[in-house]
Amino acid sequence: MPLPPNTETLIPQLIANYATTRRTDLSLPDSTALPFVVGPIITEQSFPRVVFVTTATGSTHPKRLDLTISVELQVAASTQSIADESAWAASLRFILADKAAFLVWLGAQTLAIRTGYSVRSYRLSDVSMAIDDKTGIRARRADLTVQVRTDELSAS
Repeated sequence: MPLPPNTETLIPQLIANYATTRRTDLSLPDSTALPFVVGPIITEQSFPRVVFVTTATGSTHPKRLDLTISVELQVAASTQSIADESAWAASLRFILADKAAFLVWLGAQTLAIRTGYSVRSYRLSDVSMAIDDKTGIRARRADLTVQVRTDELSAS
């Protein structure tokens, strides 16, 4: 019997895969200029980049997980064009807020990709911006709240 997917890493990966399909229509640079990275990550950091990672989980039912997924555009504050950064942040937030398009994309994936979980709710819940003066990294974050029914927590 195959193991169910690890929901807290699977869902950010799926959202990153979906966002990749929207790069061109929303004028985001390709993956060499603006890589999408799914956490947890241990690779060397380079900027700009977009990090997709589950930052919080909760479980209100044996087969349900409530996830907070942070999608963070990270740039080198000293060299990044504010105009480009602002445009990228707006495009990313537009992509993430488009629940209908995400669910259509998800429904078109193979059965193997769609097995072991189902997305019950999905919404953009918070946006913010911060700068780390010590490292010189500026970040624009969008948080998604995603409720998932998953086989990971209960085999029955």
